[in-house]
Amino acid sequence: MVRISRILVVTLVCLLLSPSILPPVITVSQSKPPASTTKNYYADKIHLGLHNKGVEHMGVYCWENVTLTREGYADLEITMEVYSEKLVNLYKSALKFPDVDEEVRERFLKALSLEQEMLFGFHIAEFKNLDVTQTSASTIFLHITASAIPRYIGAEEIGNVIKIEIESASPGSVKEFLGQQISLTNLLMQSFDGYQIFVKEIHLRFFTDNETTIEDQSIERGRYLINGCTVELTPASYPENSYMKIRVTVNENKKRIDGKGDLDVSLFSIKLSTDSSSFDKTVLSFEGDNNANKSVYDIPWSWAMDFDPVHLEGEENGIYYSIDLDFYLAFDGILHYAARDWCNYEVWVNTLVIAGLETYIYVSGEFEKTWSIPLYPAKNLSYKSYGWCGDLAVEIVVLPSVEAEITVEAEGYIYASLFPEAQFDLVAGGYLTINWGYPPLIYTPKFSYTMGGSFDKSFEAEFEAKIIPGMKFRLAVLLYGVVGPELTAHPYLDGRFGFNTDTGLWWRADLYIDLLVGVNFLAEIRWEWPAPICHVILKRWKGGNPPGEDTTPPVTTLSVGPMDRGYVGKKLYLWFNATDKGKVVSGVKTTKYRLPEAQDNSWKELDYPVDDYVRERSPKKDFNIEFYSIDKAGNKEAKNVLPLKADLKDPDSYLEFEGPYIDYDGEVFHILRNKTEVLLLGKDIGSRRTDYRVWLLVEHEGELMVINCTRWFNCDDSYKRGWGCIFHDTGNYKVKWIVEDKVGNCNYREITLVVKDRLEEASIAITFPKMGDFVILDGFLVLHSPFYTKRVFIACRYVHCEAQTTGDVIKKVEFECDGKTVVKEYPDEDSIYRARIRGVSAGEHLLTVRGYNYCNEVVAEDCVKILVLIPID
Repeated sequence: MVRISRILVVTLVCLLLSPSILPPVITVSQSKPPASTTKNYYADKIHLGLHNKGVEHMGVYCWENVTLTREGYADLEITMEVYSEKLVNLYKSALKFPDVDEEVRERFLKALSLEQEMLFGFHIAEFKNLDVTQTSASTIFLHITASAIPRYIGAEEIGNVIKIEIESASPGSVKEFLGQQISLTNLLMQSFDGYQIFVKEIHLRFFTDNETTIEDQSIERGRYLINGCTVELTPASYPENSYMKIRVTVNENKKRIDGKGDLDVSLFSIKLSTDSSSFDKTVLSFEGDNNANKSVYDIPWSWAMDFDPVHLEGEENGIYYSIDLDFYLAFDGILHYAARDWCNYEVWVNTLVIAGLETYIYVSGEFEKTWSIPLYPAKNLSYKSYGWCGDLAVEIVVLPSVEAEITVEAEGYIYASLFPEAQFDLVAGGYLTINWGYPPLIYTPKFSYTMGGSFDKSFEAEFEAKIIPGMKFRLAVLLYGVVGPELTAHPYLDGRFGFNTDTGLWWRADLYIDLLVGVNFLAEIRWEWPAPICHVILKRWKGGNPPGEDTTPPVTTLSVGPMDRGYVGKKLYLWFNATDKGKVVSGVKTTKYRLPEAQDNSWKELDYPVDDYVRERSPKKDFNIEFYSIDKAGNKEAKNVLPLKADLKDPDSYLEFEGPYIDYDGEVFHILRNKTEVLLLGKDIGSRRTDYRVWLLVEHEGELMVINCTRWFNCDDSYKRGWGCIFHDTGNYKVKWIVEDKVGNCNYREITLVVKDRLEEASIAITFPKMGDFVILDGFLVLHSPFYTKRVFIACRYVHCEAQTTGDVIKKVEFECDGKTVVKEYPDEDSIYRARIRGVSAGEHLLTVRGYNYCNEVVAEDCVKILVLIPID
């Protein structure tokens, strides 16, 4: 156990951990309900209350759900509760809670992996998630999910079925782990004052997937003494899984501890059966040996190096060139080790060697030359003077001129690459068997290799030339022959031709006219605004496939969620992804969409890129979403239509009780502590159903406990699913459970539970008429005789009666006599229920009064005999 003691604090925390569910303790199962049950629900148990109330102790209460899959893996869901304030502080310090960094997380998971292997024989293949939550000063919860390889001890194939047997770690490994943990626990007990007992409980439950069945199981039972402390092993039976509990107790009073000695058996052994066509047999056995006990370790490794022996680049006379020669070498492999038992080993290495040589040659250059030929020089056309406001003269000179020009540009490049690559795959190693015979060693080599490679080459060349002839017609107006504005009309022909290895020979000619403005000085110096004030395309010609034009419309995809079983919910989240396609792209400009069946079915426009999802609501059960995109060159995508089906019905929530309870108005319920189980259930309903889950929130004395259900229940299951709660402490609890399906439809329900040690009993009693009463003329005269034993009504139209109730259970009272009934839902001001029953015939009758609760159930009843004489209609 030197490996454990190297990282004392974090390892101490990890060794005291094992999977647990919130205690209130909660277990969640996705397994099917037992076939023999007659109930239409299957709820998991929750125990709400303090641990060992009244005893100063600390501990770790752990639950671990193990799902054995047909692929040979075990999916672990581990949850644990750490109890006592000082122990919680130790965990928080070791984990750096709430900011658990990556280094601490890795050390914690490493120690937890060691515990799983030494105690249960689970070799952790992948950790998936670690969550840490603190609900109070004395309680912290950890939830871990992982994938592991169990310890297989045998496999046998019979027909299309493989019989598999798995077993926990060896007794020696278990004792070593428990002994080291007890030593560390004793250290804790010495460090923390005021604690009498340390308890660690590990609850281990086994499940299987739909393709695998548990045929038989053997779970150790007993109470053992290790290092002076007790270790209890307790098996239990559940309708559809195997279950065991391991309890380690460290008590300061050693005289109270007993046990039955050394632990020399495995904790558990389970036999499975699965379909042979889908099971990965390499996990189970050596080649040709189906009864091998095999622990497998595959360690990946890699190495790579890149060399650049030649790199030349430069530029001469406008020509740029670059030559690169790159060599790379890479090793990528797996070191495989497996041990069947103490005398059989399997070791080999698989190495993939990749060597490649990359050669790149790139040459490019460009040339540009402009000639400007003046066809008609500037010439003064007028020297005429104009005058105004007296004798001041203004001289205006008009200077027209014409120029011709031609521009020639040429550019191109050549690109070539060679890419030879060689691959060599080598598997080398063997099997070693040690026996008592001669020779003592048997070595079976394992060697294989494959060779391969590739050779890629590419060549690209592109040439382009531009010939742009044009004319410039200028008109300048000079004031006093010095300075004035100038307007230039510039028609020109932009002609291009070229060659490309992809498109071949091409040409294009565009006829333009530009209008430019500027200033002229002294008919010799001119300045023009660099951009034309008007640019017009007069004509365009082309041949071949010129580059640089975007003629391809964009492509848009739409993702919709949440979705399950082909259905969406009431709320929709739309993710649009538009991409401009083609050799030349201008980029996506906008995306448009609409829901034709919605009340507002107009097109909605989204600027690109769309930063986030778009929220919508399903307009009806069956509807469509239409969408398309437009790029910056004006290319419009053809309209896309996505048909959708929606589940618009919320799931149902159900409330049921196992045990005594009292219903007050359907929202407040009184239940018994430790006896009444409250079932908080849910189910998706309707013709369109999706999988669902049930969330639970319990608030008690200002503390809120949230139980996050991460497992989804199958909507095809005819049983209701949810939580079963048993409360161990009296008080008022606000309980809220949420039934949520996979497409976001929710049903919320909230109740108040009053947990008591005793429930009030309901009673009802007839207070009038009393024995010996004579009621005359509807109560105008009431006489009483203590010596007469009957209740008599004489010359009455009604039988008048009164009843009084106790407790808060009764919510309405029913009076019945001679087949006539009267119902009173509210008492009078003096808390007496009164009724008058008309139409009672002459003779002796039974007057009955019944009390009903909110569930319309009779909870109390009383009756007396009356005598009616001379009734009046």
